Amino acid sequence: MGTGGLGVAGTPGASAGGAGGRGATSGGAGVGGGANGGRGGSAGAGGLGVAGAAGASPGGASGGGAGGGGGRGGSGTMDMTFPSSPCPAMNRDVCVQLLTGKNDGFYTIALDFQGNVLLGGVTFYNATGSPTMFVAKYTPDIEPVWVRQIVGLQYPPTMASDSTGNVFVLSTSGTFVAKLSPEGEQLWTRQKDFAVGRWIGMTVNQSGDVILAGTDDNGAFLETYSSSGDAMWTKKWGGGQGLEADAVAVDASGAIFVVTVTPVGGTPNPAPAALEKRSVTGEVVWSATLAGAEPTGLGIGPNGDAIFLFNERLSRFIVRYSSSGHLLWTHTLEDDFFTAYALSVDPSGAAFAVGMANDFPGGGYRGVVAKYSPAGERLWGEELGPKIGVNALGIAAASNGSAFITGAMGGTPTPAPAAFITHVSP
Repeated sequence: MGTGGLGVAGTPGASAGGAGGRGATSGGAGVGGGANGGRGGSAGAGGLGVAGAAGASPGGASGGGAGGGGGRGGSGTMDMTFPSSPCPAMNRDVCVQLLTGKNDGFYTIALDFQGNVLLGGVTFYNATGSPTMFVAKYTPDIEPVWVRQIVGLQYPPTMASDSTGNVFVLSTSGTFVAKLSPEGEQLWTRQKDFAVGRWIGMTVNQSGDVILAGTDDNGAFLETYSSSGDAMWTKKWGGGQGLEADAVAVDASGAIFVVTVTPVGGTPNPAPAALEKRSVTGEVVWSATLAGAEPTGLGIGPNGDAIFLFNERLSRFIVRYSSSGHLLWTHTLEDDFFTAYALSVDPSGAAFAVGMANDFPGGGYRGVVAKYSPAGERLWGEELGPKIGVNALGIAAASNGSAFITGAMGGTPTPAPAAFITHVSP
């Protein structure tokens, strides 16, 4: 499942969010990845945008640039509201449920530099009643600030924020990226033709530049856009059809960490995943291989260490590599999770993970969260609610060592399919 709210922990101006990747896409298969930044978009390509009263305006000029992606999108924003209430299914002091009409969707979460909560997902509460992407902003007390609907898209987003609170949105369809102001107004959008590749993961560096990881028919790629939306550079590498650049994150120096993987059906199969560190211009610094791994999360610690969450067949692991590429430790999660979905790292280098467990009296799967020290020791773990049907999907660590969690729930005593946001203490 998705990589919720990953970014550089504990550095001033660090981007909250990022690391879209295999941990950030659909509920079961995870986020894809890919190759070759590809050809620039065609001029006049139609642009999807944040909803306006009359719909998104058509796109304009091509993205252009080396391997640039697609047309420039439409403009306009439209407010939405969700019915919200406390969470009777979870018995938590701080918890809000949002009646999105969808309990089997994928929800993602990130924090901005002020600790505001950014929530992304899919809702049926709109004029058409059909599934539509939304992005919402809440205060650290989970009070609503704004909600925006994305026109023409039915997939949940990966999100990130820059050092001034701008919000970046990547559709997990891999064809749409947008920048919104701190007030939720659309600043620019870019699109990629699915026929020439797709984006999978996203992060934002301290200059506000967007780094996108993706795939096409030739292999994996990294593609960058400036804070104003201009194409900058693209790096491509092969490895056979099906190789994907997946989750991506940056450290305080601007170095890029990216996970590559060949999904089921690719060549070879099963194929190893790799964690790579690359320079600010995309050149390889080092690479580490994890055979047969399915990545579900990537975070960067305060010293530039990379913390990687993955499932390997019936096992779940967190591994930590130093900034120079040495394996520091591996921690097995079998006692905590049946499936681990998302990871986030706090300013101390401690890691939070969320997912599902099934070792409860009476059976059934329930959402769980656990925290691990910078040395890989389990600090604590807890169930997110006493009821079956609470599915924890995304997590974002806060600067004080606490974390915000999102996911989906439905059934008694939840009155309707809903997303939730809750908070866990350090």
